[in-house]
Amino acid sequence: MEKSPHFKPDQCALLLIDHQVGTIQLIKNITADQSIRNAVTLAKAALAFNMPIVMTSSQENHVQGPPHPSLEHTAPEAYANRVQRQGVVNAWDDPNFSKAVADTGRKQLIIAAVTTDICLVFPTISAMEAGYEVQAVLDASGSSYAIGEETSRRRMELRQQIHNHRRCSAPPLDRRQSRRSAGDPLARVPGHRLCLARDRSCARAGRICSADPRHAWLRRQRQAAWQ
Repeated sequence: MEKSPHFKPDQCALLLIDHQVGTIQLIKNITADQSIRNAVTLAKAALAFNMPIVMTSSQENHVQGPPHPSLEHTAPEAYANRVQRQGVVNAWDDPNFSKAVADTGRKQLIIAAVTTDICLVFPTISAMEAGYEVQAVLDASGSSYAIGEETSRRRMELRQQIHNHRRCSAPPLDRRQSRRSAGDPLARVPGHRLCLARDRSCARAGRICSADPRHAWLRRQRQAAWQ
């Protein structure tokens, strides 16, 4: 299939790698809560667009622990069918995982993983070598050290892999800028119907919206600064 700069829902699959209760404690460049919340938002967007979700974890009976319970709540089927690896660092090297990805029939992959410098960079490069197009979602991942995060990003850039963040991963799947109706897929995904995203994912993008509690908090902070 000819590669395209546009990721389309009917050609995409979401891969969530090692968002485990123990592993997320290694994240230091952003908060662990931020990474999980963004991973959950990606899962909700994938479900809204009927995109397959492939989830994997590593050594759940060790300090890594099970995947975060919010992912089980959001995507119970993907959670139940997750590939449980036994010490395979690069998830792509686990034949059960790479087969699960191949079985989706999708050639465009949106990947988030903890941590960026191990669990994201290796399967991302392996997937590209296998002929897939990849978007790596950095704010649904995370690293322990800034140098590890930066080095991983550069390694992926050398492979011409697309970096992205959560607010810019879901809107391009819809590719519309008009205000969304209640029936639109992204209208059901928190943070996209009314948001501060610079990518014009909604009619009020880039402006503070009273309907979103996060924006209300930001508005109060700005008002306090002006007083």
